[in-house]
Amino acid sequence: MKLKNIKYYLQIIKPGIVFGNLITFSSCFIFASKGNINLNLFFFTFFSLFLIISGSCVLNNIIDISIDKNMTRTKNRALVIKKISIVYAWFYSYLLLFLGFIIMFYFVNFFSFFLSFLGFFIYIFLYSLYLKKKSIFSIFIGSISGAMPPIIGYYSACKKLDLNFLLFFIIFFLWQIPHFYIISIFRIKDYKNAKIPILPLKKDIFFTVCMISLCIFFFTIFSNLFYLYNFSLNKFFIFSTLINFFWLFFTLLAYFYKNNKIFYFSFLISIFSNFITSFFIAIHYM
Repeated sequence: MKLKNIKYYLQIIKPGIVFGNLITFSSCFIFASKGNINLNLFFFTFFSLFLIISGSCVLNNIIDISIDKNMTRTKNRALVIKKISIVYAWFYSYLLLFLGFIIMFYFVNFFSFFLSFLGFFIYIFLYSLYLKKKSIFSIFIGSISGAMPPIIGYYSACKKLDLNFLLFFIIFFLWQIPHFYIISIFRIKDYKNAKIPILPLKKDIFFTVCMISLCIFFFTIFSNLFYLYNFSLNKFFIFSTLINFFWLFFTLLAYFYKNNKIFYFSFLISIFSNFITSFFIAIHYM
């Protein structure tokens, strides 16, 4: 296989999404390990999750071909411009998913396997195949699958269904909603061309910014509940709250000035907020 073709196969696993999910997974796994990381378990869980998320993203690329060809941002994706055949893409996704689920089942544990399969089912069948093209609130369902990697990381390491497990799910669920809504605002023309029923189109940008603000507020609250519950409020409260304040501030600033560049900057802050939250979780016992 030519190096150029390998590049396209790497592109359709959506490396940015894979990397972001593995960051949240790793942080919660490290936290749950309490300074005593089982490297073998970490490797098998990390690798299986990498394969499952990658395979899911390939399937998402296949499902979204008709959408992607109508969006400026995605019209040059490998499947749209036929650099990879659909048959090869199907085989590629099935291979990644099969290996990922097998490793998760045999080398991690059944409940982590169940959570990973649930995340896959929600992302592909409920979100990508059905709700994405029909509902303005599809992101609420899609965010459930995005919140699976951190709780898989937590449970894999400590095998506990406790308050931290619940808080991790809520925190990373809440983060994804404003993150996506900001994207939907500065990419609104793309979504309009692709006829995707996003909130800024079906309601308006003001309503969307209100939703963003509400989710950032609750994301901050539940993040700080995690710190409080784990006796680390003094260490992280000010910094994490400050970052989320700037996230909210620049979102509101972008709205009042009707400026897509500021919205894009707010989007970058959201990524940084997710990274910092994950970092604080990971270093809690260090």
